[in-house]
Amino acid sequence: MLKSIISTTAAGLLGVSLLLPADAAAQTNNQSFDEFRAGLHRDYKQFRQSVLEDYDKFLEGVWADYQVFKGVKRDETPKPDVIPEPKQLPAEPLPSPAPVKKPKPAPKPKPSPSVPKPGPKPAPKPAPKPAPAPKPSGDRNFKFDYFGIPSYAPGPAIQLSAINNQRDFASQWRSLAESKAAADLIASLQSTAAEYGLNGYLTYELVSAYIQAAYPNASRSSKHSLAHFILANMGYDVRLALGQDGRALLLMALDDKVYARPYLDLGNRNTRYYVFELGQPDGTKTTIGMISTCEIPDGVDCGRSIDMLISGLTLPENPVPFKLTGAGMTVEGTTNGWYKDMLYRYPQISMKGFAISEVDPAARKAIVDQLHQQLDSLPQRQAVDKLLQFVQQITEYTTDGNYHGFEKPYFMEEMLVYPKSDCEDRAIFYTYLLNRVLGVDNHLIAYPGHESASVCLDEPISGDSYTYDGRTFYISDPTYIGARTGMCMPNYRTTEPKIDHYYKK
Repeated sequence: MLKSIISTTAAGLLGVSLLLPADAAAQTNNQSFDEFRAGLHRDYKQFRQSVLEDYDKFLEGVWADYQVFKGVKRDETPKPDVIPEPKQLPAEPLPSPAPVKKPKPAPKPKPSPSVPKPGPKPAPKPAPKPAPAPKPSGDRNFKFDYFGIPSYAPGPAIQLSAINNQRDFASQWRSLAESKAAADLIASLQSTAAEYGLNGYLTYELVSAYIQAAYPNASRSSKHSLAHFILANMGYDVRLALGQDGRALLLMALDDKVYARPYLDLGNRNTRYYVFELGQPDGTKTTIGMISTCEIPDGVDCGRSIDMLISGLTLPENPVPFKLTGAGMTVEGTTNGWYKDMLYRYPQISMKGFAISEVDPAARKAIVDQLHQQLDSLPQRQAVDKLLQFVQQITEYTTDGNYHGFEKPYFMEEMLVYPKSDCEDRAIFYTYLLNRVLGVDNHLIAYPGHESASVCLDEPISGDSYTYDGRTFYISDPTYIGARTGMCMPNYRTTEPKIDHYYKK
């Protein structure tokens, strides 16, 4: 089972109390809770500042070698190039459904703050208001391209020194720490990240885009050193490293498991760091072998993990129309055209991460409202099957390798901009709609080489199913084109599925 994604923003605060004197960490009878909390935040801020002030000493201290591991593939089993033709089920009713092996139990996921509580007729949260189109103002007079979005920040006023050895990284850190231009740049990029509603990873991409535009002739080491300084001062757990060939790299702690990305484990911290290079979003050219990075003492707070879930984006408006037609139904509307490039090379996070991220709430609401109107009058079983046929038909099936040339799971909104999709894209799209449009409990499930779905119906039917928590879930596969609920692809009928996400009322 994939572990639930847990925000780490507050985790550092809990750890800090262990590093403070006992009397500072304890709440006295005379303190109010607000006073205690304010003191804890003040101590935490001072502690973080002391860490940043000491970072140059870590950089010029001992660097240790670590083994870099090749990125883990999500699934080694090839996806089917051709979908089999479904065969007719036996006449209903059967005495009992034909069970599939019971999936491994998973802990009930905590509701994500980014996903409204599901129900038959949910009231979607208001869509975030888009940011106004960026314009140059004051010190933000340098224009750079961020996934096609014209963005602005202070011009390249930072003096980047030549870096020839590890000690030079420490010298540049000290120079940046004393630079008002560096402080102004960090504040400006943080402001833009807030305006756009960016998560930690997309903030890293913003920093990368700026550095490459503002300092095109700077050395690779200087660019990575600047990126490290900015992200560390934004509070993220990012480390600077050197590959065997002397190339500068970034090591980033992420709050979700990422596939197909080189990584290393720093055993004393029990933290996995993924290897990133400015200008190399997929990581395929990263050297695998030994990497060296500075030693930081145990117990030192290096910041929070970079958050990977997407929610609340407020990019400037760039409306692009979409229209989806299938099973005699049509939904249409607009989505933001900036999303396509932004998400194209997004790291391969967990399937649950793709499922519960919410890129474009307004487009989702339009789809849910229109489908609800077209399905509301149907009995549950008919509505489920009609929605299933809709998702089967709105795009052409093909594998990611054949279409994109690399493994590319879609966020739900990407189904609106690509004419072709594969199994996980359809399953993510379908399970969301089952819950939001019809209020049906369902599972996003994984077989070797295949992502599918299952639904819990009010009335029993005949067909392929399994029991979970005393309830029957029927296979409902949006990639098994022409199949209805209760029909599992023959190759997976006796295979135990794994639950990637549980949509529950």
